[in-house]
Amino acid sequence: MNTLLFILAIPAVIILLGFVVGGMIRYTDPCQYWLNLLIALDQGVNTLCGGAPDETISAVAYRKGGHRLDPLRWRLTYRLINLLFWWQQDHCLSAYESEIARRHLHPSYAMSEAR
Repeated sequence: MNTLLFILAIPAVIILLGFVVGGMIRYTDPCQYWLNLLIALDQGVNTLCGGAPDETISAVAYRKGGHRLDPLRWRLTYRLINLLFWWQQDHCLSAYESEIARRHLHPSYAMSEAR
């Protein structure tokens, strides 16, 4: 059974690596590729925790904990995330504003909204 699983996993890993390398080649700016990948992972973790699939944890932390009367666990999450991103003014607020402005959307979606 373990051998069969291993044999099936090899093509899957090769295909996955092909997508990753292909994605890196497509971008002229490798930093943008890695930023997009981190945003996708962030949104995935948020979804696994029961959140909206297109929202980052930082945006949720601001939305649910960025105000004085919000629940303590979200206020602590908000502060912890901002401490992790100490070089930014207010990371969670910026993430929330980015979600509102829909900055993570592919440019073709912005064109379809203009119609």
